[in-house]
Amino acid sequence: MSVNSARRWLILFSLVACAISFVFLLLAPALGYPLDFPQALRVLELITPVFFGYLGAATHFVFTQKSPGNMRVRRDGGLFVLIVKGPVIVFSLAMAVIFLAFWIGNRPSATSGTGMSVDVLSASITAALALLAASTNVVVSYLFAQDTSKGG
Repeated sequence: MSVNSARRWLILFSLVACAISFVFLLLAPALGYPLDFPQALRVLELITPVFFGYLGAATHFVFTQKSPGNMRVRRDGGLFVLIVKGPVIVFSLAMAVIFLAFWIGNRPSATSGTGMSVDVLSASITAALALLAASTNVVVSYLFAQDTSKGG
C-alpha cells in the first residue's frame, strides 16, 4: 500500500465510520433498539471525535501553505475531492437521519415518552456540525483566501 492510498483509505474510513455511527445511533432508539436517545447520543459523542480529528488533520494536509498568501492544494490521489465532498455528504446524511429519528420517535403513533427530546435533537445537530467544522471550515478558509485570478 502506498502512502497516498493509506491516506485515502483513512479519510474514506473516517467518513464511513461517521456516517454509520450517525445513521445507526440516531435511528436505533426510534426503531426499538435498547438505547434511549440520550444514551445513543452519549455513544455518538464517544465515537466521532476520533474520526473528526483524523479528518481535520487530513484537511490540513491537503492544503499546504508554502508562504503567506502562497497556498498550494495537493490534488494527488483524489484526496482534495474526498476531503471537500465527503464531510458535506456525511453531514447531509446525518441531518436527514436526525430529523427522521426525531419524527419516528415523536409521531402520534409512537410510544409516549420514548421520542427524541428537543435537547437531544439540538445536541445531534451540534455533533453533525462538528464534523463539518473539523474539515470543511479549513477547506473554506483556504479556498476563499486564495486568489484564483492568477490561475489557482
